[in-house]
Amino acid sequence: MSLRGTITCQRCGKKRNLLSKLCSCGYDNVFLKLDYKGQRYRFFYDKEGRSFTITTAMSAQVQIDSAIRQHTFDPSEWMPANTNERRFSVLFEKFLDQKEKKLHPGTLHVYNVYYRLHFPPLHDTDVRDIRLKHLQGWYDALPRKLSSKYRKNMTDCLRAFFNWLVRWGDLKECPILPDIDSPDSIPRSALEADIQIEQLKLIPEPYRNFIEFLMEAGLRPAEGCALKIGDYQRGRLLVQRTYSRNVLIETTKGKNKTWRTLSSRALELVMQSIGNDINSERFIFINPATNRGYLPEFCRKLWRKYTTVPEDLYSSTRHSLGTQLAESGVPKKYIQEILGHKDGRSTDVYMHPSDSRKKEYLDNRNKVVDIRKKQIDR
Repeated sequence: MSLRGTITCQRCGKKRNLLSKLCSCGYDNVFLKLDYKGQRYRFFYDKEGRSFTITTAMSAQVQIDSAIRQHTFDPSEWMPANTNERRFSVLFEKFLDQKEKKLHPGTLHVYNVYYRLHFPPLHDTDVRDIRLKHLQGWYDALPRKLSSKYRKNMTDCLRAFFNWLVRWGDLKECPILPDIDSPDSIPRSALEADIQIEQLKLIPEPYRNFIEFLMEAGLRPAEGCALKIGDYQRGRLLVQRTYSRNVLIETTKGKNKTWRTLSSRALELVMQSIGNDINSERFIFINPATNRGYLPEFCRKLWRKYTTVPEDLYSSTRHSLGTQLAESGVPKKYIQEILGHKDGRSTDVYMHPSDSRKKEYLDNRNKVVDIRKKQIDR
């Protein structure tokens, strides 16, 4: 009969090979994961407060299994108050549990990855003792292959965690966090309309309408995938849900509902897709490969596979529409409404001067210079 509980690596979260002293990721410390009477427990220490190795965890697993069978098991015996109550790992798991319903699944997944892969050096530390020197040491020891943006996102996660501790009274103040390396991400750019048309022709015809709709409507791809027939009303669409890691979320990125006016072409594409269907819960755009609604990751892969531009789907649709509207002389307030931004400062990010327009201005400057020279010569 198998023993209760699972011995798991503290770093990567994988079930441990009991015949090996180290996990495949190279880490040695483990924890014992156990479901008991409807509660999930994670035990990191033996009864003397020492971190579990594979050997001590196996011994504890035998003891715990025996106690459960004899109805004498007390989880608190394996959770020493002096080492467990304020430990980073314990409080961070409480943080995740409380945020589970508030964070998008994608964000929650990322936080769990940070916790399993990158935060183990902090796991055993009492949160009241964490200072800049601990966090700077943790930051400096991160693998160099991690991008500065990834490092920044992890540090932002820690900031959110420490602020949560302050609000709940577990800390008096948030510790000073390490200095962040300058982000190394490539700035976004936009496509001009003629290039969009060229790239659209490279997309297989069955999927072309939806990609063209994104170009015309300027929605985030995940919001476009989440549109249902019931969201359409007299030439407008109510954007009220999105996807996070291909999971449908009944709220948008900004957690607000907005009506979006459609261009004539976008409206035509919507009506073609809806046809005579009156099922308000059906997705407007159906993926012919699955006969279900599109998923954002499918669309991103589709764009990467068939197009020849370096810009991703988001830049090639939403950012490009914002830029095209700006260069057409559309007032910023209208662009803000079309893109669905609450704050006009967000709209500024979606305006990327095109190469053709910059060249036009440069050439026009040369004409002014030529006229000035002729006047001087006279």
